[in-house]
Amino acid sequence: MSGLPREILKWLQGLDLSYSVKNYRRDFSNGFLVAEILSRYYKDVPMHAFDNGTSLLKKMDNWQLITKILAKNGLNLSRETVDGVVHQKSGSVIPLLEQLYSHLTKRVVPSAPPLPLPPEVQKPMFAMPTLSTKMREAHPQGEHVAAKLVVDADQDRALNEAVVAEHAQELRQTKLSNPQHFQPKPPREPHRPVSPRGTTAPAANVTFSRSP
Repeated sequence: MSGLPREILKWLQGLDLSYSVKNYRRDFSNGFLVAEILSRYYKDVPMHAFDNGTSLLKKMDNWQLITKILAKNGLNLSRETVDGVVHQKSGSVIPLLEQLYSHLTKRVVPSAPPLPLPPEVQKPMFAMPTLSTKMREAHPQGEHVAAKLVVDADQDRALNEAVVAEHAQELRQTKLSNPQHFQPKPPREPHRPVSPRGTTAPAANVTFSRSP
């Protein structure tokens, strides 16, 4: 969960959620974990009404109920905030978590830099996620989805564009932080044939001419 503010990370770890957060943009997109967070503070949150599914329909149903619960308790979420989280847009989840943290705990999130990955677990260049990997993460298929659901084409296209834009930005940042990795390698020296051991290379064909 690199990127989350330290205070938010400690808060989530202390809530005893049903599963640990590994990819916060993906894991919070359907609203199920948000509903679990609310259930730790409000006793009337009907967890049986939330579906931990990945289809757009399930996500929107969950978030519609979440916004009603929060509005009832004095916090109004904007349409843009919900859409950003549902479609896993960069920069959408952390502001939402900070809003929830401040509203539920009555504390302000300290302005500290996000937690970086420890040096020993920094991913090497070859292990960085590819664009196809991010596309699969943005369009997860839960095992409970028996049939392919029709997703609104505009929303699906917007999600794809957001994933591509984010991947391009990460590549630019990687090139800035690791410029030596992207430097062209010097050309190799031409290969010189080596005679097998115990043999000699054939002598050049030399012709001698007799002087007059």
